[in-house]
Amino acid sequence: MVQTRATGRGLAYALAGTVLVVGGSLVLYFSFNYFIARSPVQVLTGAPTGRITGDTSVVLSGSGSGLLTQLANAAGGTIPQGDIELVYLSVGTTTEGGGALINALQLPAPSILLRNIDDSSSVGILHGDEGSRAFFVLSAPSDNPGSSHERVFAGMLSWESTMGQDLAQLYPSYPIQVQLDASGTPATPVAPHFVDETVQSHDVRALKDADGETILLYGFRDQTTLIIARDETAFSILLARLSASQ
Repeated sequence: MVQTRATGRGLAYALAGTVLVVGGSLVLYFSFNYFIARSPVQVLTGAPTGRITGDTSVVLSGSGSGLLTQLANAAGGTIPQGDIELVYLSVGTTTEGGGALINALQLPAPSILLRNIDDSSSVGILHGDEGSRAFFVLSAPSDNPGSSHERVFAGMLSWESTMGQDLAQLYPSYPIQVQLDASGTPATPVAPHFVDETVQSHDVRALKDADGETILLYGFRDQTTLIIARDETAFSILLARLSASQ
């Protein structure tokens, strides 16, 4: 009888040990997978560096209007509010940064602008107040900041007449509310137009629609860094990220 009890206890201990081992393994397995699923996606290893850091990254390919459509579609993805996703260009077996991506977009911007931005420029996607939209951080050569600033600004001013149309895929217009005149007839809406604004002590030029909504804006962070973004909130987030990146 004593042997039977000892044997029973031995089997019970063995069974309990097995349960503990299996249970512990399952806990470790699910914990590991939970944290892996919640880990942030890292910026592409070995990608070219730019003026601004990102939280995630995406790589596109192609050129011209097709690449512009890819960039617009990439901005339709879901990223956390306030996060920045940097966009790179795949060229053969290499990954290029924002400067190469801007050139590949073949935007009809004035040549004086395109000639005065360098490879450290960045293109990305930012989740602001009204969703995710693309942004540009254009980096001008630092060898002669004053002249670079003047040339880039002159190029942007010259581009204002078509910029809204050229970047409409990235910064679409908002629905316009119909306004009625005194006789009840729908009034002719005011065409989008640029106005001067100030965002966090930085002078910007904002493209406004008939309802006063900002379609896009641009402004200098410093003598060699120009930001193009959706709205004032996006501009402010990019200012803060640029300061943190440096």
